Amino acid sequence: CLANNQLALDYLDDFYKKWKNNHLVIEKWFEMMSTLNIGLQGLNLIKRLLKHKDVDYKNPNKLRAVLSTFQRENVLLFHANDSSGYKFISEQVAIIDKSNPQAAARLILPLTRFKNYSFERKNKIKYVLKSINKPVKTNKTANKYSINFFIFVVLATFMIFNFFDMIIFNTFEYFLLYVIFP
Repeated sequence: CLANNQLALDYLDDFYKKWKNNHLVIEKWFEMMSTLNIGLQGLNLIKRLLKHKDVDYKNPNKLRAVLSTFQRENVLLFHANDSSGYKFISEQVAIIDKSNPQAAARLILPLTRFKNYSFERKNKIKYVLKSINKPVKTNKTANKYSINFFIFVVLATFMIFNFFDMIIFNTFEYFLLYVIFP
């Protein structure tokens, strides 16, 4: 199957046909499919998965199966140098936030864990996070859990932790230079 992409897709298609009535198995199938990057399909395969007849934006389990797995397992596409993976997830989060802000908040978490990335990548992720942070007209219940507040908290927390990391590092450096090795 590794040498013949079409053969692999045929097997996966047969698997889907066999198990299409078992929702838990199909969620795993969606997870498997969202890890693929066959040929030059790239994000188009993930977009097609979201348009699949068994994916419903009102069902957070199917969304999580596709989008969370894409972020976690499809590293090359998610962290693409052109930021297309980040932009794709931010667009999906903005759509999902309108009807299910709790699911959107969970799906955005991988975009908030960028502390160990390069400066350039951090800036790309921050830019995408800020693009999501636009006023959203929703009902009162959804406003309570709005993704806008979540993004604000994440960015503020990142700034605070960087500040404390700097203080701790400077204190440790002072301790080494002036107390242990004077």
